[in-house]
Amino acid sequence: MGVLAEELERAKIGIVCISRRTQHAPWINFEAGALSKILDEGRVIPFLVDLVAAELDGPMKQFQAVEARNKSHVARMLHAINSESDHPIKAELLDKGLGAFWQELLDQLNRIVNQMTIADERPDTEDQPRPQRDMVAECLVLLREQQKTIDTLGSRLDSIERAIPLTTQVNNYTVKNENSAIGVLIKAIRGLIDMHYAGVHCQVGFDDIENTLLITIDDFSDLSPILVSSFKSLSRGRRICVFMKEHGYIFQDGDYLEP
Repeated sequence: MGVLAEELERAKIGIVCISRRTQHAPWINFEAGALSKILDEGRVIPFLVDLVAAELDGPMKQFQAVEARNKSHVARMLHAINSESDHPIKAELLDKGLGAFWQELLDQLNRIVNQMTIADERPDTEDQPRPQRDMVAECLVLLREQQKTIDTLGSRLDSIERAIPLTTQVNNYTVKNENSAIGVLIKAIRGLIDMHYAGVHCQVGFDDIENTLLITIDDFSDLSPILVSSFKSLSRGRRICVFMKEHGYIFQDGDYLEP
């Protein structure tokens, strides 16, 4: 179980094989959901064994499916996998390999589909439930991802709570000791933010222990390139942390640091 969880965490692409018989199985949707929590949506690929994309429905429809018998679809999937490889091969070699083995792939698919058809014709045949240990392993991965998010939010909240309440409000800017060096700096920052995001709700605080300016801009997801450049310049001799709707930025000593 631990090995499976570690492998899922290291995965860059998740391929979910789907047939007519299994596309509505709860464990298939559970697998896809678990993968989508770890990977970007475009990195979860439903591989359609005996149906076409137009026949796919339910939760799996949100992903870009690959039809197993569509050569261009399979090529697209292989190139996506190759691009994530630590040792990718040349695209032309990949295409040549696919051409050389395409008929063999189709023959193997036909054999699999025939076996599924025979199994479906047997009496009392039902989808087997997903092994419990696999489901527990994937739940563990999801819990770890949630814990990482909680830890990140907790760290941000701790930083904000330590900040001196030098705040700006919508159209009502007030700062204690506004004639001090920090007060002047905060006024300059507020002016920059108003210039790019007029009327936005913004909070600015200064943590004198950490020598850190804390800026929260709730209504936008990303900083504009001009603000990024400005905060780099203003961060000389101090740290500036900017919390946006979806992203965080850290500037220090004239440079942008990965959060």
